[in-house]
Amino acid sequence: MDDPQLLACGIAYLLKSIKKNQKAPEIGSRGLVFDESRLKRYGGRGDFDTLGSIAPARAAAFCIRLCIKSRLTTNVFISALIYLTRLVKNGLPITTWTWRPMLSTAVLLADKFWLDPRFGVTYDEPHTGRMASIFQQLSSQELLKMEHAFLQEIEYRLVVQEEIFNTFCSRLRMMTPSDKITSSVESYFSGINRQNGRKPSLPLPA
Repeated sequence: MDDPQLLACGIAYLLKSIKKNQKAPEIGSRGLVFDESRLKRYGGRGDFDTLGSIAPARAAAFCIRLCIKSRLTTNVFISALIYLTRLVKNGLPITTWTWRPMLSTAVLLADKFWLDPRFGVTYDEPHTGRMASIFQQLSSQELLKMEHAFLQEIEYRLVVQEEIFNTFCSRLRMMTPSDKITSSVESYFSGINRQNGRKPSLPLPA
């Protein structure tokens, strides 16, 4: 992930999508596989039972953890958000109960799809296991089921045309991230810059 502004805007877009879908119908039987409360390792409602308790800083922390552990590029993260948009358009709302499982699955699929096989690297169970370790309530077996269900729901449409990608990025940059999201993302990139000996990135827009 090498674009702090886009990451912050992407997190803001995600939270806006969750808020928008609070009035959506129940997820139904198709969406039960993504229901966090049904996971075997589910540990209680915690900070994710209502929209108000999904603090922007916590949401940002989860997204940043995905970026760090998965070593995501900008293309992968944005593609994952596009996949989520396709999922919602097909009738599965992203809610306080489904956003983390859905986002984790979307990131996994985008990461696999963007991988260039010419480099002789493949992602299978070990990669799925690493993703499950990021979201510890989620087992590798549950993530594999979500991956299969996600693919079916978006009708295996993993290709993102350049025009669609660029348009989506332009939409994201119109978002105004909260101060807490901005602060979390800036801290993340400041840490990266210190490790790499680079100058800090340009400040995010207010």
